[in-house]
Parts: sequence; structure tokens; C-alpha cells
Amino acid sequence: MKKLWATLLALALPAAAHACSVCYAANDRNRSAFFDTTIVLSLLPLGMVAGGVMWFGRRARLMLAEEFADHDAGLDSTDGDSGASGGAGS
Repeated sequence: MKKLWATLLALALPAAAHACSVCYAANDRNRSAFFDTTIVLSLLPLGMVAGGVMWFGRRARLMLAEEFADHDAGLDSTDGDSGASGGAGS
């Protein structure tokens, strides 16, 4: 049991993280590339959600505009027909 705990503790040491030769590169270009990539990957899902909300809003606005245009056109044609038939029947 002590060997298991010792192994887990050794694997969890922070010094083991320095084994990655790329993460702690001394080159500023590498560091800025990692930082820029982090920003892009963090903002990408937010942009996708915002784009989806904008698309959904535009689609809903167009559907409602078409519905009201059809409704208004139906009222105009009904009013015109009743006036014409009323005049012809008199």
C-alpha cells in the first residue's frame, strides 16, 4: 500500500510537469503562439454560440415577417372581394 501511495505522489509532483520540452520553451515566439492559440480556442465556442443566436434571431424575424405579410395580404384580398361582390349584388 505504501508503494502505491509513493508512486501516486511521485507522479503528482509538480516537477514532473517540466519534462515537457515544448510547454516551457525559452523562445518568446513559441510562448506567444501558445498564448494566441489559447485565446483563439477560448473565443471560438463563444463566437459559434453568438453566430447561432444571430442566425436563429434572423430566421425567426424573417418567418414572422412572412407570416404577417401573408396575413395582411389575406385581409386585403378579403376586403377587396367583399366590396366588389357587395357592389355587384346591389
